[in-house]
Amino acid sequence: MDESFYHQQIVSSLANDFIIHEQVEGVFPIDNIKVIIDFIIYPKNHLIENGFEPIYIGVEVKSPSSKDPESKFIDAVWQAHTYSLSSFGGKHLAFVLLYPPIEDFINLELVKENIFQSTNVEKQTFRVTVERIAQRANVGFLKIENSFWKIFFSGRCSYYTSKYGKNKIKNIGSVRYVGNTKRLFDVENHRWCK
Repeated sequence: MDESFYHQQIVSSLANDFIIHEQVEGVFPIDNIKVIIDFIIYPKNHLIENGFEPIYIGVEVKSPSSKDPESKFIDAVWQAHTYSLSSFGGKHLAFVLLYPPIEDFINLELVKENIFQSTNVEKQTFRVTVERIAQRANVGFLKIENSFWKIFFSGRCSYYTSKYGKNKIKNIGSVRYVGNTKRLFDVENHRWCK
């Protein structure tokens, strides 16, 4: 499947819950390089009333069809990270999501909630490592199944699901890891956490 298939999935699955802007131009701060992100989404009032923060979130789409899907996914994480540092219309994104998530790239199948079926330990290790690095880079993942969607980060830790609402963990996804990981910046409240 090509990227247009995944683009359409996002629009049809998220339109009831988010204001969706497509192909948004921005600027990467080093050298003022122009960038274009696939989507910027903003929660509609019913989500905000249910605990979703009033934040702008980027979504970057990549098709898993590739001769080297693992390398393609790493490139996508890096691209999403640069977007998380960029400015779009003078606004910074709280975080950027990749769609589809990593399991679509490396053929991992969920057998139960948050448990993958795979005899390939290398694939599991790759997934865990890349998801952890991605979270440190303010990159998360979007999963869409039927009418259900989920925004999550490393360790399958959800930020928000259309089924269960907001996770109780504060600042997941929106804390910036600056330099040493012990020094965290809370983007929403514009202050250092430690």
